[in-house]
Amino acid sequence: MIARHLYLSLAGLAGLASLGLAQDVLFPHMHGLKYSELDQAVKLGLTTHVCKDEEEWYGMTTADFAKYKAIVIPDCMCNTSLTTIKFLDDTKKTWSPAVTGNMVIIGTDPSFHAKWYNLPGAYAMMRDSISLVSTGKNGTGMYFSLSCYYQRTAAPMTIQSLSEIGHFQVRGNLSHPCLNNAHLVAKSGVMTTLNDTIASNWNCSVHEAFSEYPRAGAGSFEALAIALNATGLGQRSFADNTTGIPYIIARGATPLGCGNNITEPAYNEECDNGPANGTPGDLCSSSCKCLHGVIAPGTCRSNVTSSSPSSTYSSTQFSNSGGIACFNKFLIYQSLSDRDSTLAIVFCHRRTFIIKLLGYLAFFHQITKGPADRHGISSRAAQPLSCSQRVFARFTQQSQAFKPLRFSVSTTGNCHGYG
Repeated sequence: MIARHLYLSLAGLAGLASLGLAQDVLFPHMHGLKYSELDQAVKLGLTTHVCKDEEEWYGMTTADFAKYKAIVIPDCMCNTSLTTIKFLDDTKKTWSPAVTGNMVIIGTDPSFHAKWYNLPGAYAMMRDSISLVSTGKNGTGMYFSLSCYYQRTAAPMTIQSLSEIGHFQVRGNLSHPCLNNAHLVAKSGVMTTLNDTIASNWNCSVHEAFSEYPRAGAGSFEALAIALNATGLGQRSFADNTTGIPYIIARGATPLGCGNNITEPAYNEECDNGPANGTPGDLCSSSCKCLHGVIAPGTCRSNVTSSSPSSTYSSTQFSNSGGIACFNKFLIYQSLSDRDSTLAIVFCHRRTFIIKLLGYLAFFHQITKGPADRHGISSRAAQPLSCSQRVFARFTQQSQAFKPLRFSVSTTGNCHGYG
């Protein structure tokens, strides 16, 4: 048997994602479906599926969520009760690994302002945000309106339902009257209608602002819109010489200043290769983040292209030290023998491994080298790595396609390279 371990960054998932994505958008059953995001998705030409009840959502697997281009958690008309999104928190270990694509998290209530005030900016915010998350790039995306869940809390509060994605904190009770001066500090080719003028002056444009969110690495988030000139915890400076606190953040958007061929760490850039950003083969993303890790500002880690004749993906090759590792949260394991060809993708997310089989199901072979234990896998962990090596599974022809298997990590700490 020939065994190879290959790393794949977030950007490298684009080709794999096309194998299992549906052409529609998933909505949970919330607030009697009295929200406007559904109409906006339909107007964008997207097909939609709305869960008939919460039980349907609770019954979904990671693979079920991963079939959609995007998951939309709408604004339930400025709802203030966190019990409204309890279903999201309860199931986060299931849906979070599926959300590998673009994301937009909104600290306001666009559906409320669309329905009751018919504000053009509210419609534009929903439409542009859904457009960004439903591109299908890198996998399933997510739109999440924080509605008014956190607006009454002045102290930073963790968004528990997103804890499997990263550490997010927001604060409300921002000012009296509400913050109304909005300013966009990032862009995307699919976001064509929202602008400062129509995002501002909603009577209460900003309900929650972000004091903390993941800002490093290829899977990080960018401020998309800020409460202009707002001060206090979360205040940041941006490349257009403005300051404020982000109230809309996004994964997959391009911050202002990114693309000028000058790496500016002051604006959270890790790299900037100008027009080459985000193009095939470039190490710098369209968000000015290094795809495979940063060595120093302006210098990204290189990836090593696999020479495997059966692999069409450019990725970083695993060393001979044995064990399992994660880089940018993903690992490809490929096993070849005379009888089978298996391609599995391992999502290493915090203390959980998710294994998906792509292609026809066969046999998941021993991963590490060294003496095998009763699980059929080496009990010897690679010293530089903090992830468990005790992952072993058998797939048969009767196995369900794209059904994930979950394994607990036996050691403490996150994966090596997990940002």
